[in-house]
Amino acid sequence: MGRSLFNCNCCFSNQSPFIIGSLVFNLDIVKLIIRYCLDIYLIMSSTQIFEQAILIKASATMVERRITDLDLMHRWLNPALKCEPIREWSTEIGGRSRFIIKIPLVNPTLISHVIEREPGLIVWQFTGFFKGSDRWECQPTEAGTKLINRFEFQVPNPLVSWGFNQFAASWTKNDMKAQLRRLKRVAEETYRLECS
Repeated sequence: MGRSLFNCNCCFSNQSPFIIGSLVFNLDIVKLIIRYCLDIYLIMSSTQIFEQAILIKASATMVERRITDLDLMHRWLNPALKCEPIREWSTEIGGRSRFIIKIPLVNPTLISHVIEREPGLIVWQFTGFFKGSDRWECQPTEAGTKLINRFEFQVPNPLVSWGFNQFAASWTKNDMKAQLRRLKRVAEETYRLECS
């Protein structure tokens, strides 16, 4: 009968092995391997939070409108993303939309709905290849508005999660910063026009 590296009598002499085919496994070693795999899965599927903030020289009402008006949103949203309403566009609680990443043949999609809404605050909850929420909060300041975007999510599929963490996490953080800069530009330009 063949011996396995998993059977180490010098370390686990009191442990009983079990046999699968011609391999001999030590139960404690198998338990450790399973625990390790579960830990990796939990790490990969745990909640991640990306939070960015930017100061905008425009009123909180003006900034909020840039987030909630679909036409204005597409002026600062990443060009690789498309947001479209499910039925009628609404940013009130229960309003539903889909965010589509424009990748030919695949077009990964997140289905979102508004779960929290008050003046200066909107939170979309989403499901799809990610699960989580996207929170936008406008905090009035003396100079204008502090806009905070908090993207809190899990990637349920461990393989997709690993790929995201290896290849797309830093890109996503940078893209969030770029979106905030574009939103700032759009809000400040519009604010100057409306105030002049």
